[in-house]
Amino acid sequence: MNLPYAIYILKCSNGQYYTGYTENVDKRLEAHNKGNVNFTKDKLPVELVHLSLFPNKKKACDFERYLKTGFERLLEITDSYKLIGMSSFFHFMRPKERTKIENF
Repeated sequence: MNLPYAIYILKCSNGQYYTGYTENVDKRLEAHNKGNVNFTKDKLPVELVHLSLFPNKKKACDFERYLKTGFERLLEITDSYKLIGMSSFFHFMRPKERTKIENF
């Protein structure tokens, strides 16, 4: 099964998180690491902490919107939590439905 649409979360060198959408993960991460993305260019290096793959653009964009409307701010408030690399763990779950966030 081909899952061409991706949502990713980067942790920047200053502790901030960046959430983005792409159809080419390798090319987009290269752009971040070369300083070609405005938000992250002065926060290098960046570390990929989460990657979710989706079969269509709508599901990917819906998940990105979900992350950007609150969950991303939770990550900025506390650095003691990290995402695990399984999209099913966070896939459209409300915060109160999550029982815990596991560290790597």
